[in-house]
Amino acid sequence: METVITISDGRCFVSSDDASIIRHWKKDSERWPGEFRKIADPESNDGCMYWEVPRWWGQRAARNLVPHAKREMTEGQKEALAARLSAAREKKGGVKHGDV
Repeated sequence: METVITISDGRCFVSSDDASIIRHWKKDSERWPGEFRKIADPESNDGCMYWEVPRWWGQRAARNLVPHAKREMTEGQKEALAARLSAAREKKGGVKHGDV
């Protein structure tokens, strides 16, 4: 599976053969009907959807496609992180660690 996002000038071109991404993009095209221009359907383009979309949308889509980095942490680092998150939640008025 491959997904390509090309951003240039004020527009953006996106293509993908990933069915879940294509479904998501079709929903977005219905949400913003005047912003998306379909260039090729998966049925006529070897399973690949190809669209022209606004630049703002392409930048958002590109951020969502980047995999999140997995971090290796020791038990001490995990406990320190949990304490910082709990303190931040308490400061914000949210749920305390262990109350869930």
